[in-house]
Amino acid sequence: TLEPPPIEPRDASLGRYMDAWSRLETAIHYAAQEILEIEADAAYAIWSAIQTFQAIKVLEAAAKLRLKPDGQKRVSKICEKLVRRNIRRNYIIHGTWMQSIRLNFIGSGQTHGPWRRVYSHVDPDMPKSDDGSDLTILELDKPTDHVEEMVGALWSLVDDIPQLRVQRQIL
Repeated sequence: TLEPPPIEPRDASLGRYMDAWSRLETAIHYAAQEILEIEADAAYAIWSAIQTFQAIKVLEAAAKLRLKPDGQKRVSKICEKLVRRNIRRNYIIHGTWMQSIRLNFIGSGQTHGPWRRVYSHVDPDMPKSDDGSDLTILELDKPTDHVEEMVGALWSLVDDIPQLRVQRQIL
Protein backbone atom coordinates (compact mmCIF):
# COMPACT_ATOMS: atom_id res chain seq x y z
CA THR A 1 0.00 0.00 0.00
CA LEU A 2 1.36 3.37 -0.97
CA GLU A 3 1.13 6.35 1.34
CA PRO A 4 -0.71 9.37 -0.10
CA PRO A 5 1.57 11.96 -1.59
CA PRO A 6 2.63 14.77 0.73
CA ILE A 7 1.38 18.29 0.32
CA GLU A 8 4.12 20.27 -1.35
CA PRO A 9 4.88 24.01 -1.25
CA ARG A 10 3.76 24.16 -4.88
CA ASP A 11 0.30 23.00 -3.77
CA ALA A 12 0.07 25.94 -1.36
CA SER A 13 1.22 28.30 -4.13
CA LEU A 14 -1.45 26.97 -6.46
CA GLY A 15 -4.02 27.40 -3.68
CA ARG A 16 -3.00 31.05 -3.22
CA TYR A 17 -3.33 31.57 -6.97
CA MET A 18 -6.82 30.06 -7.07
CA ASP A 19 -7.89 32.09 -4.03
CA ALA A 20 -6.63 35.30 -5.67
CA TRP A 21 -8.43 34.38 -8.89
CA SER A 22 -11.69 33.88 -7.01
CA ARG A 23 -11.34 37.36 -5.49
CA LEU A 24 -10.63 38.74 -8.96
CA GLU A 25 -13.81 37.24 -10.40
CA THR A 26 -15.78 38.72 -7.49
CA ALA A 27 -14.26 42.14 -8.14
CA ILE A 28 -15.06 41.95 -11.89
CA HIS A 29 -18.66 41.05 -11.12
CA TYR A 30 -19.08 43.72 -8.48
CA ALA A 31 -17.56 46.46 -10.63
CA ALA A 32 -19.93 45.69 -13.53
CA GLN A 33 -22.86 45.44 -11.12
CA GLU A 34 -22.03 48.85 -9.65
CA ILE A 35 -21.58 50.49 -13.05
CA LEU A 36 -24.92 49.13 -14.25
CA GLU A 37 -26.64 49.80 -10.91
CA ILE A 38 -28.35 46.43 -10.79
CA GLU A 39 -29.41 44.50 -7.73
CA ALA A 40 -27.27 41.70 -6.35
CA ASP A 41 -29.77 38.90 -7.07
CA ALA A 42 -30.10 39.95 -10.72
CA ALA A 43 -26.33 40.26 -11.03
CA TYR A 44 -25.83 36.81 -9.50
CA ALA A 45 -28.20 35.31 -12.08
CA ILE A 46 -25.99 36.76 -14.81
CA TRP A 47 -22.61 35.81 -13.28
CA SER A 48 -23.63 32.25 -12.54
CA ALA A 49 -24.36 31.72 -16.23
CA ILE A 50 -21.19 33.13 -17.82
CA GLN A 51 -17.46 32.54 -17.69
CA THR A 52 -14.74 35.03 -16.81
CA PHE A 53 -13.99 36.12 -20.38
CA GLN A 54 -17.65 37.03 -20.90
CA ALA A 55 -17.74 38.81 -17.52
CA ILE A 56 -14.78 40.96 -18.64
CA LYS A 57 -16.69 41.84 -21.82
CA VAL A 58 -19.78 42.73 -19.77
CA LEU A 59 -17.62 45.03 -17.61
CA GLU A 60 -16.21 46.75 -20.67
CA ALA A 61 -19.64 47.13 -22.29
CA ALA A 62 -21.10 48.47 -19.04
CA ALA A 63 -18.37 51.11 -18.90
CA LYS A 64 -19.06 52.21 -22.48
CA LEU A 65 -22.74 52.47 -21.69
CA ARG A 66 -22.65 54.22 -18.32
CA LEU A 67 -19.27 55.89 -17.66
CA LYS A 68 -17.71 59.15 -18.76
CA PRO A 69 -14.87 58.91 -21.33
CA ASP A 70 -12.11 58.91 -18.68
CA GLY A 71 -13.88 56.06 -16.87
CA GLN A 72 -14.29 54.17 -20.13
CA LYS A 73 -10.56 54.47 -20.82
CA ARG A 74 -9.70 53.31 -17.33
CA VAL A 75 -11.96 50.27 -17.60
CA SER A 76 -10.65 49.50 -21.09
CA LYS A 77 -7.05 49.39 -19.79
CA ILE A 78 -8.10 47.17 -16.89
CA CYS A 79 -9.99 44.85 -19.25
CA GLU A 80 -7.00 44.52 -21.58
CA LYS A 81 -4.95 43.26 -18.64
CA LEU A 82 -7.80 41.06 -17.43
CA VAL A 83 -8.00 39.30 -20.81
CA ARG A 84 -4.26 38.54 -20.66
CA ARG A 85 -4.55 37.35 -17.05
CA ASN A 86 -7.48 35.13 -18.01
CA ILE A 87 -5.48 33.50 -20.82
CA ARG A 88 -2.59 32.87 -18.40
CA ARG A 89 -5.03 31.45 -15.84
CA ASN A 90 -6.38 29.00 -18.39
CA TYR A 91 -2.86 27.89 -19.29
CA ILE A 92 -2.01 27.32 -15.64
CA ILE A 93 -5.22 25.68 -14.48
CA HIS A 94 -5.91 23.60 -17.58
CA GLY A 95 -2.39 22.28 -17.91
CA THR A 96 -1.78 18.67 -16.96
CA TRP A 97 -1.33 18.17 -13.22
CA MET A 98 -0.40 14.67 -12.23
CA GLN A 99 1.30 12.75 -9.50
CA SER A 100 3.85 10.13 -10.33
CA ILE A 101 5.84 7.68 -8.31
CA ARG A 102 9.06 5.93 -9.19
CA LEU A 103 8.91 2.48 -7.70
CA ASN A 104 11.99 0.71 -6.47
CA PHE A 105 11.71 -3.01 -5.96
CA ILE A 106 13.24 -4.43 -2.81
CA GLY A 107 14.44 -8.04 -2.72
CA SER A 108 11.30 -9.17 -0.87
CA GLY A 109 9.06 -7.92 -3.65
CA GLN A 110 7.98 -4.84 -1.69
CA THR A 111 8.04 -1.54 -3.44
CA HIS A 112 8.81 1.92 -2.22
CA GLY A 113 9.44 5.26 -3.82
CA PRO A 114 8.84 8.96 -3.48
CA TRP A 115 5.82 10.69 -4.93
CA ARG A 116 6.61 13.47 -7.33
CA ARG A 117 4.16 15.98 -8.69
CA VAL A 118 4.59 16.92 -12.31
CA TYR A 119 2.92 19.79 -14.08
CA SER A 120 2.93 20.24 -17.80
CA HIS A 121 1.48 23.54 -18.94
CA VAL A 122 0.51 24.59 -22.43
CA ASP A 123 1.70 28.20 -22.16
CA PRO A 124 4.35 28.84 -24.80
CA ASP A 125 5.64 31.86 -22.85
CA MET A 126 6.34 29.99 -19.62
CA PRO A 127 9.71 28.26 -19.32
CA LYS A 128 10.41 24.69 -18.32
CA SER A 129 12.01 24.31 -14.89
CA ASP A 130 15.20 22.49 -13.95
CA ASP A 131 13.55 19.93 -11.67
CA GLY A 132 11.71 18.10 -14.43
CA SER A 133 8.37 19.75 -13.91
CA ASP A 134 7.20 22.76 -15.85
CA LEU A 135 6.11 25.15 -13.14
CA THR A 136 8.07 26.42 -10.15
CA ILE A 137 6.68 28.12 -7.07
CA LEU A 138 8.13 31.41 -8.26
CA GLU A 139 6.34 30.97 -11.58
CA LEU A 140 3.08 30.52 -9.66
CA ASP A 141 3.74 33.39 -7.28
CA LYS A 142 4.34 35.94 -10.05
CA PRO A 143 0.93 35.38 -11.72
CA THR A 144 -0.64 35.47 -8.23
CA ASP A 145 0.90 38.90 -7.68
CA HIS A 146 -0.47 40.05 -11.05
CA VAL A 147 -3.95 38.83 -10.14
CA GLU A 148 -3.77 40.58 -6.76
CA GLU A 149 -2.76 43.78 -8.55
CA MET A 150 -5.87 43.54 -10.74
CA VAL A 151 -8.08 42.91 -7.70
CA GLY A 152 -6.78 46.16 -6.20
CA ALA A 153 -7.34 48.07 -9.46
CA LEU A 154 -10.93 46.85 -9.66
CA TRP A 155 -11.79 47.75 -6.05
CA SER A 156 -10.22 51.17 -6.60
CA LEU A 157 -12.43 51.53 -9.68
CA VAL A 158 -15.50 50.57 -7.65
CA ASP A 159 -14.67 53.33 -5.16
CA ASP A 160 -14.51 55.85 -8.03
CA ILE A 161 -17.61 54.76 -9.97
CA PRO A 162 -19.92 57.47 -8.54
CA GLN A 163 -17.59 60.18 -9.94
CA LEU A 164 -17.08 58.35 -13.24
CA ARG A 165 -20.74 57.62 -13.95
CA VAL A 166 -22.61 59.57 -16.63
CA GLN A 167 -25.71 61.23 -15.26
CA ARG A 168 -28.63 59.52 -16.94
CA GLN A 169 -31.58 61.49 -18.11
CA ILE A 170 -34.99 60.10 -17.42
CA LEU A 171 -37.19 60.31 -20.50
